[in-house]
Amino acid sequence: QGAVSVQKIVITYVFSGYLTYPLLPSLLLSPFAYGPRIMSKSNSMCALLSMLLALSLVISVRAGSLRGPGQPSMQDVKKSLTSQLAANASSTRLAELESSLRVTFAALPKENGEFLGHQAVRYMLHRQMLQKHGWFVVGLEPNDVAPPPYLNGEWVPSFLQGLLEERLGGRGIDLHELAALAAALEDIVYKETAQRLETTYELLKLPVNAELDAAEADKVIMTFAMLYLEGNFTKKPADIAMLRTYYAQDYADWREVEDWFHEIEKRYLKSSGGTSEKYKMPALLKVVDEIGKHFGEFNDRECKNLKDTFYLMEDKRMAGRVSLSDFYRKSLHSHWKFNEKADYLRQLGALDESDPTTPRVIGPNYLGARTNCLEASSLYAVCCRNECED
Repeated sequence: QGAVSVQKIVITYVFSGYLTYPLLPSLLLSPFAYGPRIMSKSNSMCALLSMLLALSLVISVRAGSLRGPGQPSMQDVKKSLTSQLAANASSTRLAELESSLRVTFAALPKENGEFLGHQAVRYMLHRQMLQKHGWFVVGLEPNDVAPPPYLNGEWVPSFLQGLLEERLGGRGIDLHELAALAAALEDIVYKETAQRLETTYELLKLPVNAELDAAEADKVIMTFAMLYLEGNFTKKPADIAMLRTYYAQDYADWREVEDWFHEIEKRYLKSSGGTSEKYKMPALLKVVDEIGKHFGEFNDRECKNLKDTFYLMEDKRMAGRVSLSDFYRKSLHSHWKFNEKADYLRQLGALDESDPTTPRVIGPNYLGARTNCLEASSLYAVCCRNECED
């Protein structure tokens, strides 16, 4: 228990900026200076493992992740929540969120007759982000499947919810407060998007206050879109030309994806305040923000295509299953790469080996697997929807 407490202290202090790397060794080793007097050998070992886990998280957070810039800080999260709680209950945005949450909120069991408990709030936030934006927010997964370790935003929802619960004295959360939590999550995603757009400008060697013509604005937006699909904003300027070549020549169905991005660009850029065909960063931010908010809609089309392709191979003797040999054979004649190894499918729980001579892939388990998600953000993934959650 003491080890866990010190682990929490380490993480909290590093996030807040009060703890620097030179101070880490003394803090991490302090419990062991008095080990013979206060810890058994087994407890000391548990504490050491816990401290190493804390240190690995610290290094991960301080160094950033494959997702690149825009990682939220604890201060960002606190500020977003405070801002939304201070908003007037009649504000249009919160009123709309309350309206979209009201029916499910009313249907869930309450504590003290009017407040949602901890797990119910997590479920509501997960469902709201999924239905509104197609976002599977990391840290709000409805099952025990942990997100990939490089998604450093997984602490955000729990920290955000914990802040509010502490502020309310643990009495539960009402509808308005739930709407404020949802709005705060959206605000944190928006901040990440804004920082990633700044990075895109830097990669293209453009000043952030530049006034861009239509062609230059399109170049920025499409570069952002490619990086979004990569889920990786840590590229170097020299990588961008190669990235464009890859998408133009090797990315399956790129023209269809590109057309969708241009649809969003056309819809929002012209109405975002550009004058004389010159566009500043706020106009482009509106476009890339909408790309993130609506990409789930496009992904639904892709998921339907994937699902249709998969079930065309369905074994007529076993509903919802495809023989492993047909699964691999289809990848030779489709842009879908059905090439996961049997061992990996087994780990996913997507391999039916009840008949050892004819192993089969289990449709729902395969289609809903994390491997079919776009890890577009440190805060959320875009996945194929589970129809049971709609």
